[in-house]
Amino acid sequence: MVQSVLKSESQFYDRPTEYEKFIELTEKLPANAKEQARKAIVLDEKIDHIEIGIRNPIHARIFISATSKSHISQFNENFRNGDGISSDFQLEHGLWLAICGMPIGVCLDPFQQSNYLPYTVIVDIKDMSIRKELDAGRKGISAYRMKQIADKILEVLKERNFIKYRRYIVGGGDSRISNPLYDPKQELGIKFKQKKWFDSILTHKYFPPFEEQEVISIFVEMVSQKILRGYFLKVLSGYQVYDGLYEYHLEQNEEVEYSENNKLGVYRNIFNANGGSLKKEILLEFKKELNTIYKDIDTNKKDISHIDILVVWTVNFESRDKLQKDKGDILNEKDVTTNVFHGVTHQLFIGSRQQPLPIIELKRILEIMYNYQE
Repeated sequence: MVQSVLKSESQFYDRPTEYEKFIELTEKLPANAKEQARKAIVLDEKIDHIEIGIRNPIHARIFISATSKSHISQFNENFRNGDGISSDFQLEHGLWLAICGMPIGVCLDPFQQSNYLPYTVIVDIKDMSIRKELDAGRKGISAYRMKQIADKILEVLKERNFIKYRRYIVGGGDSRISNPLYDPKQELGIKFKQKKWFDSILTHKYFPPFEEQEVISIFVEMVSQKILRGYFLKVLSGYQVYDGLYEYHLEQNEEVEYSENNKLGVYRNIFNANGGSLKKEILLEFKKELNTIYKDIDTNKKDISHIDILVVWTVNFESRDKLQKDKGDILNEKDVTTNVFHGVTHQLFIGSRQQPLPIIELKRILEIMYNYQE
C-alpha cells in the first residue's frame, strides 16, 4: 500500500530481523546523524503465538505495522479517485479484530492517542471455540475481552520497541520530494481545475471543497463573517474523537430570529421559552458529505449521540430515500419550531439518538445567502 503511494520500497523494515540490527549499527553515530539514519517509512512484525488472558486465555496471532498517517490518507485518496471504486472503502490505523483468519471489521481501539498514531494492529483469534464468545456475524465482543486484548497489544508494542521507535516513523518520507521532475503544484492544480469560481463575502472563492479541512475552514469563516451566529471556538483537534468543542451563546434580537427573510435564524418562541438567551457547550463534527459519518459509526470510532451538530458541505438531500431504505434513518429539512441552533438546515432522525441530529449544510447556506449553484 505504502509502496503504491511512494513508488518505492526504501526504508521498509521487518523489526526483529532487520531494524533491530540497524539500530545496533547506528548506535555510535552522532545524535543528528543517528536520527536521520534510523528513519523508517514502514516498520512491521508478525507474531504467531500470543496468549491473551490468564484464567481463560485465548490464542492469537498478531500483525503490527507502523507507517505515517499521511501515507494512509494518500492511499485512500488515490483509491477513491479510481474508476469504479466505491468511496465507502478506506484504510485506517487502529487495533482491528479477526477470527480464525477472517477479518470482521471490528475496531477495538482507533489509536486516537498521539502515542499510537502510526500503528495498525490486526489481532487474529485462532481458537475456534471463541465463536461462542465473539460472534463474527453479529460483530459482537464483550467490553471485558476488548479491554483485555487492547491491554495486551499495548504491552506488546512496548516490549517489542514499537513505542520506542515511534519518532523514527512519523512523517516518513516521500520519493516525490527528491525527484527533480516533480512539480509540487501540479497535483493540487489538477484538483483546482475541478472547482469553479463563486463570489461572496467569503475569502473562499472556489467550490466545491474536496477535503474535510476545507469544510472546517469554510465554517470558521462563516462564523467570523457573522453569517453563522453564536459559535465561539474553544478547541479544534484532528487527533481527538470529535473535531470541535464550541461555546454556543445566542441572544435574542431581530438579526438572529427566524423569518421568511432570515431562514438561518432561530424561531422566536424558542428564545421566549429560554428567557431570550441560548447557551450551551457543544461538540461539532465536520464531514464533507453526510454519508461519511456512517463509516465512523459502523467502526465504533464515534458515538452519534455525543455529537450536538454535524457540519457538512452537502447532505445529498436528493438521496434521502436511499438513506431511509439502507439505514432506516430519515433526513428532513429542519423543524423551525424545535431547532435551537443558528444556521441549521436539516435534521437527521437516526436510531441511536433520542433527538434528531442537527445538520448545518454549508452549500445550502451559500444557496440561501448568495444563490450559489454548482
